[in-house]
Amino acid sequence: ALGDHQQRHGSPPQVPSLTGGSGSSSALGQRSGFSSEPRLPPSLASNGGAQREELQLTISRPTLLLNHMAERYTSTPRVLMEFVDNAIDDAEAFYRRVEQEGGNEAEEGEGDAGESFGAYEREVEVNVFVCEESKRIRVVDNCRGMPREVLQRVVLNVGESKKRGVAFLNGQYGFGMQAFRTCCESLTVQTKTSAEEDAEEITLGRWQTDGFAVESVARAESAIKGTGTAITLDNFDEQWMDDTFSAREIAREIELHFERLLARPGLTVNVMEETSEGNILSIHRCEPFDYAAQDLGVIESIDASVVWPAPGEEVGGKQAASVVPQKVNIRLCVSSQPVQGRIARFFVNGRRIKEVAGTRSFTAYSKRRWTVWAHPNVLGFIDISNEEGSAQGGALQPVITRDEFKRTRYRKRMFEYLIDLCEQKLEKALGRANKEQSDNKLVVLEDILTNVLSTVSREDNRRRVVGPNQAVDRAMLDSLEPPEGGLDLGTGSENQQQEEDPKTVERRKEKEAKAVPRRKKQPQVHQGFNVRLIRGEGKRSELIGNTIYVDIEHEDFKNRMKKNRTGHDRFDDRVCGYLATVIAAHYQDRRYVEHGPPESSDQAFQDMIDVYVRIEAKLRKNLPSLVKQMEAIEKEGF
Repeated sequence: ALGDHQQRHGSPPQVPSLTGGSGSSSALGQRSGFSSEPRLPPSLASNGGAQREELQLTISRPTLLLNHMAERYTSTPRVLMEFVDNAIDDAEAFYRRVEQEGGNEAEEGEGDAGESFGAYEREVEVNVFVCEESKRIRVVDNCRGMPREVLQRVVLNVGESKKRGVAFLNGQYGFGMQAFRTCCESLTVQTKTSAEEDAEEITLGRWQTDGFAVESVARAESAIKGTGTAITLDNFDEQWMDDTFSAREIAREIELHFERLLARPGLTVNVMEETSEGNILSIHRCEPFDYAAQDLGVIESIDASVVWPAPGEEVGGKQAASVVPQKVNIRLCVSSQPVQGRIARFFVNGRRIKEVAGTRSFTAYSKRRWTVWAHPNVLGFIDISNEEGSAQGGALQPVITRDEFKRTRYRKRMFEYLIDLCEQKLEKALGRANKEQSDNKLVVLEDILTNVLSTVSREDNRRRVVGPNQAVDRAMLDSLEPPEGGLDLGTGSENQQQEEDPKTVERRKEKEAKAVPRRKKQPQVHQGFNVRLIRGEGKRSELIGNTIYVDIEHEDFKNRMKKNRTGHDRFDDRVCGYLATVIAAHYQDRRYVEHGPPESSDQAFQDMIDVYVRIEAKLRKNLPSLVKQMEAIEKEGF
């Protein structure tokens, strides 16, 4: 409505003041054209012979509106990021980017998205002080500070950010200072632009509507020794005094949120725990993350710095010149170990937005949200920034709370470009790593199957000796344990077993070549029958000697072995039932070869059902243990 009014009458849209009643005397109220009292200015004009009356937007309680807007912030660290961000934005005046060949200035990651090509002209330090005793947090920097008029404007004027349109600065909404309203009672901003002058200070209360004043603070009493700004958030609400209200947690959040910027030479960010008297109890220095570290065990990586759209490229039928270009620094990798907090994330101008898998605007176009982007071993970032000299307004722009992207005209096109650039390569790397991890899981399954079948074999041997309904002591049962080298089931004497048919030997070698590889520390279990899982030639299963080979690439097996969202195999009752059926058939068939055929088809049916039920019951009993072992293998990484 304000935009339409501006087009028709040439008058600019105005910003509501923080004043809540008539006669208010705030600096903002003196400049604002909005009144806190409802009024209808009768601007009568002739419009085709009809009179029209113009109305004016009125916000009767600006503080109530701002407090509700601030509720979008849901954690103490996220609120603090706004004030640390303001300090880093101010330090941008000291940052110099190194020119690369061709005369183009390079941002972090030109050619290698993790490398920095710039430095600060002088040391920049941002210190955060956390006092749980006083329910207070301070953010102090040694940057340029603010003149009185700027201090007055940034604190009291909402939506008038001077950073808007500056390519390398993050702020653009002019709301960051108001974030305090969601968690504490007051905000105090103290600033100095010269080491030889007194500081200036202004305090803003959560429900205060007027009476704001800028006061002088003597140099000796100021926390700022040279130049810079000190922010104090005082009297936090009780519900915000949780586990995140600690120096350690805030330091960790800063490392995650400003990961890209902490790598810049000359920038130091410390988080300190202090007493109410100002004594320092602990110091946590925020460090950058090294994606080249050897202990990560990087399997595959994507390091790229691109511009979208490329010059001359058509986007939606328009030349790229009509679309604001954005630089994308990408550093993604598939690591052998997951790292908490470093899963693939979106950044804008070096500041974290959100995990890629949790960015709903992006995952609406991705078919691999869970198998790739939510995988704990996919680490890194996709950092978006505007090309130097271009105004903000590219395809990917953060919302006011910087945890999502606006619905812009070309957002979908840029997301699709990023998907084409990254997803397939990451998926292939995960597939290779998942296969190796899956092999380790299948070895565990092999051992469980072999032990279950050994137990069934012992039970059947006992039945043959003492009868199906007779009791037997433990010593006798142990005496029926199959020998370590395997049980001779109808293959003749030991010498005959050694002189197997050459075709049988050849078939066994072929099967073993396709079997799941076993670790050296995981010897194959020999207890009567053995079970081996192979990637075979389409045959469901086969018995060779005393080994049952089950093809895990057979459609019947794959239809039952499902995967979870992150691509890991999921073992359940359906898999147990299938394996019990296949193994029971081969086992009972071999028993008949050794001990003679059944008396009737009905007896064969009953024997088969009996063996199947016992194997299936024992597998289900072992299922919880199997699942735990699988989860442990997943936690070990690739």
